[in-house]
Amino acid sequence: MRVGSAEAAASFGPAHVRVIGPDGSLDDERGALVVRVGAVSVTRSAQTLVSDAVFGGDDLLAVRFALLSVSHHQPAGLDEAVLARASERTCRWRLRVGEWAESPSKAIPEGVSSAVQSALSYLDTQRLLAVLDEIEASPSLSPGAKFEAFAFADRILALDLARTVGRPRQGNLS
Repeated sequence: MRVGSAEAAASFGPAHVRVIGPDGSLDDERGALVVRVGAVSVTRSAQTLVSDAVFGGDDLLAVRFALLSVSHHQPAGLDEAVLARASERTCRWRLRVGEWAESPSKAIPEGVSSAVQSALSYLDTQRLLAVLDEIEASPSLSPGAKFEAFAFADRILALDLARTVGRPRQGNLS
């Protein structure tokens, strides 16, 4: 069942979310959802790339991917190389998900499902991305199971990995 924000607020009450930076402390936040975020530094050479992405550039989700690749306990350093790798990996995964979607769907094997669920249960995005790398490289997993695993994980990652499903294949899939 899908509900809008008004229905959700009626059911659960208004949401109170507090975002706390790396040096932030909790005073009295009973009843609030607390989200801790890590520090981010952007090199001068990467500032234009990040700014372009934030303000309508090619792919803001590549910046998201780069940030998800670092534990919130560690400072995230964004430079041109980090952003280029994140963009390449995002594009490659989108291409692969589009290819895998053309195969019959298969259940995610228990071991793979457990690894994905474990990373998700702690919102360990760094570990989840590593698990997805393992899934992508696995010769023993069927394309349909890979598709299902990536589609499931992307419900949390929100990288729009299924962007190319049902579209004609192209060279650049950002």
